[in-house]
Amino acid sequence: MKKYSFFLSIALPAFFIISVLCPACSKDTDTQTNEEVQEQENEEQETSDLVKNLSSVGTYIGEVHDLSGTVEYEPSLNLWKIRVVTENTIDEVNNYYPVTIRKHFMSEHSSVQFSGKVYYLDEQTIIQIPQPAGSKYYAIEISKISKK
Repeated sequence: MKKYSFFLSIALPAFFIISVLCPACSKDTDTQTNEEVQEQENEEQETSDLVKNLSSVGTYIGEVHDLSGTVEYEPSLNLWKIRVVTENTIDEVNNYYPVTIRKHFMSEHSSVQFSGKVYYLDEQTIIQIPQPAGSKYYAIEISKISKK
């Protein structure tokens, strides 16, 4: 009986007090709330929804914020782009080729608002693009995008 007296007199009551007074201490770390599970599922869906569009980019230029444009497919390159027409001009167009793009935004002629880091296109991609006057071409890592 002496063997168990320490356990019964000190350890067991201490464990009970800790588990009652400190629920966070006794919480199973593998247990997740419904909100945590939903957030994890959303992150997994977003990752699986991401499509690689460009294989490489050129030199970093800067960032753009809250630009409005139209999503278009460039069949000659098999790439998606966002076309932004400069206001009050006839033919000035900036074409942004996303490095990755979500499937949700891959629909021809969708109006979007977006932000991201802008790069020059790599030389191999530029060579293949039909280049009308007034058009400029960039790669972009989209940080924020939404349909308008």
